[in-house]
Amino acid sequence: MGLIELFILAVGLSMDAFAVAICAGLTMPKATVEKALVVGLYFGIFQAGMPLIGYYAASLFADKITAYDHWIAFALLCFLGGKMIWEGLKKEEASGDEPEASLGPKKMLPLAVATSIDALAVGVSFAFLQVSIAPAVTLIGVTTLVISMAGVKIGNAFGRRFKSKAEFAGGVILALIGIKILLEHLELNFRRPDMDAIQIATLALLGVYYIAYSVKALVLKRQGIAVNLMGKGSKPKKALLAEMILRFATLAGAVVQFGSALFPRLMWSPPVILPVRIAGMALLLLGNLIFIAAMLTMRNNWRAGFDQNQNTSLVTNGIYRFSRNPAFVGFDLLYIGCTAAFPNIANMAMALACIILFHVQILGEEQFCAEVFGQEYADYKTRTMRYIGKRGS
Repeated sequence: MGLIELFILAVGLSMDAFAVAICAGLTMPKATVEKALVVGLYFGIFQAGMPLIGYYAASLFADKITAYDHWIAFALLCFLGGKMIWEGLKKEEASGDEPEASLGPKKMLPLAVATSIDALAVGVSFAFLQVSIAPAVTLIGVTTLVISMAGVKIGNAFGRRFKSKAEFAGGVILALIGIKILLEHLELNFRRPDMDAIQIATLALLGVYYIAYSVKALVLKRQGIAVNLMGKGSKPKKALLAEMILRFATLAGAVVQFGSALFPRLMWSPPVILPVRIAGMALLLLGNLIFIAAMLTMRNNWRAGFDQNQNTSLVTNGIYRFSRNPAFVGFDLLYIGCTAAFPNIANMAMALACIILFHVQILGEEQFCAEVFGQEYADYKTRTMRYIGKRGS
């Protein structure tokens, strides 16, 4: 294996470390060269050490390790990503200076192990190919160190501007990397020809949406705030019935969405061309971004449904300047995108039903806002359209 091939391999191996280094930079008030070097050394040393271990353990227990390495990486990254999401959401209401991001072993060792453990298999292949191990692992380590330092700087450039939102985004990225590692290995091990990139991307994006929703609800619940008001509380009987139907439909929709991505041949589907499926992925991603932006902008006013006895404020800033219902726009795009990627009959039916039910829910919430906020909401309606767009003054 020549120098160019080794360098390409080193860059490929360092990509997960690069993405995680960006996450580390997102949470730093200021990324000095020293801090970037610490992150780079953690990732560089472990990225070099794992192939070295694999090289010398090739004839002993490497097969046993590589059989479970993807599960270890998945568990570590999803746990740390969930922790970052949790902390990012909790900081939405915090004031004052942010605490210094920790670069101690408690945080960095799990990340270094998670992003490098799959490199054990590379070391095993080096042993069989009789690659000179010392120059190879040195190049891998140095490449990862430099790329990781760059990732810290890039992440910090965004993190200083977006603060807690950046930590939330960093947590989502970590969880996505964990999901990616797991799905790649599952696809390889089970050799499922139907598990293509569209399926993997769909599962990841659906996972981000449902995890973000659940974590936000849990954070507010710990603050004593009831989030899920669908089919509950003080409201007209028609509104209660509509919300109960919507609640059931969204639960069924989630089952259909994940089922369509996992088992695309289980239900009848018309022929679909690749550009349509790719467009569906773009809509899924856009829907996620709009939904998360709406959720973060709402802060402690976030609710699913409405209750006349709930004490909330009218939110008109951020993404709500351009849409009175951006979360519902995100929901609609999520359903449309998933249907475009997997246009089976069940997905199409659930998407149509849920989009209609979302519109009915919007009408009910608009009536609630008009009664509770009065002229303030009336003025807001004159400035901002229901779904997207600003009205002229």
